[in-house]
Amino acid sequence: TKNIKMSLIILSISSVIIYLISKMSILSKTNEIETKRIIGVKKSDIYKIFISEILAITTIYNIPGVVISAYILKTLSKISYLSNYITINCITIITTILLLYTLNIIIVSSLIYNVLKKDFSNILCTNLD
Repeated sequence: TKNIKMSLIILSISSVIIYLISKMSILSKTNEIETKRIIGVKKSDIYKIFISEILAITTIYNIPGVVISAYILKTLSKISYLSNYITINCITIITTILLLYTLNIIIVSSLIYNVLKKDFSNILCTNLD
C-alpha cells in the first residue's frame, strides 16, 4: 500500500501540472482546431494530433520528473524518521509512469472533446466575427 500511496502523491502533483499545461495549450489552439474542422479534418485525426503531442510532452518532461522525484524520495527515505513513510522502488516508479500516461490521455481527450463538440454553424459564426 505504501507503493500505491507514493504513486498517487507523485501522480496527483504531476496531473495538476499537466492539466494546466494541456488546458492552456488547447485553449491557445482553439482557432487552429476550429479551422481544421472547417477545412474537413476528421475529429479522430485531431484527437490523434493532440494525443501524440501529450505523449511526447509526457515522455520528455514528466518521465524525467518522476525519476528525479523518485531519486529525491529514495534519498529522503534513508533518514530514519522518514523511512517508515516513504517507500520507493521500481514498482512505484513504473506504476506512477503508467498512471501518468493514462491520466494525461484522459485529461487531453476530455479537453479536446469540449472543443470538438461545437457544431459547424457555431464555429463559422465565431470565426466570421
